[in-house]
Amino acid sequence: MILCDSCSNSTDKTKIVPLAAKKVEALEGLYLYLCHQCFEEMFGDLDNTEDYTDNINVLFTFEFDEEIAKELNTGNYGNVITPFVITVSSDDINERYVIHNNEEENPFYLEFIEWSEYGNLTEVLSESMIDKINDCYQYFEEHRSTKINKWTIEEVDILPYFYEGIEKALDNKLKEAMEKRQAAFSANFKKNANKELKNLKKYRIGYDNIFVAKESFMYKKDYIGSMSFDLLFKVYDEKGSEKLFEDEELIEMELQFKNGNSCYLTDLVRCSFDNENIIKFNPNFPLLKESGYKVDWEIHRYWKDIDNGVFQSEEIPESEFKDIIIKNKHLFDNLDNHSAQSTAYFTQEVTI
Repeated sequence: MILCDSCSNSTDKTKIVPLAAKKVEALEGLYLYLCHQCFEEMFGDLDNTEDYTDNINVLFTFEFDEEIAKELNTGNYGNVITPFVITVSSDDINERYVIHNNEEENPFYLEFIEWSEYGNLTEVLSESMIDKINDCYQYFEEHRSTKINKWTIEEVDILPYFYEGIEKALDNKLKEAMEKRQAAFSANFKKNANKELKNLKKYRIGYDNIFVAKESFMYKKDYIGSMSFDLLFKVYDEKGSEKLFEDEELIEMELQFKNGNSCYLTDLVRCSFDNENIIKFNPNFPLLKESGYKVDWEIHRYWKDIDNGVFQSEEIPESEFKDIIIKNKHLFDNLDNHSAQSTAYFTQEVTI
């Protein structure tokens, strides 16, 4: 078993690494092993590996920059800078390289911002692409027109030296992004660690189930509109240890599956009215299997809902609950109760 470097620092020693470890190996100096949850918290979508490989998927475009053109008209730049830029964009980088004019040798060169240097356009683009750029420049010089459309520079026109510069820029951007994500992850990890030091409450969760009568009826001295019962859930892992919910407050929480999905416990089993047994349990077997847990349930309390204009719940013993239902089956055997309504959750705190 390989423990996640981050999770192994917590009290839960059961977390392992299935797929994330292979991807993190490319990020030297950060983490050796991370579980799914920690990897996603730090680096985003686990299934999106494009940002963490050596593949560069960038878009090169030639564009007319109106702001530079305005400055050229004022004479601020002289004839050194053209109103054209080459934009390089991807998920991790968005840079604009200014095209300069050199009348003496090759007509154009680029200002590579990331490298703090200049380079002839012949080093990064094909001759046919440079000719196309020159045509645009000559058109601008003659007409001072802003009606110059941008276009995509195809891969065949991009020389390897340009990619080397983009790789450097991309590496810098990726490094910055990783540092930010690492800092955010560390802060979040410290926050969770501090949270663990507090007195977290451990508890079980249950849900009410309501059988609604077709119409309110008299039972002894009570005018009853519905009957209900509380169903308490107990969750066990593959080793038979009970999994309790933990938080500072007794709040409703979803059950987190081993595969990363989740659901509320009430989704795992539905209750319905049954003419013979009164209550029928309908487990969601596919969802139970997907959860990776063994889930038990038991009726925790019974209630009668007295109709005083507004329903008021009163706890009753099981025997009274059954007696009321049996004597009024015809009122509870209706479509509304073929899947009992659930309107609220409750908790049972556990002291270990």
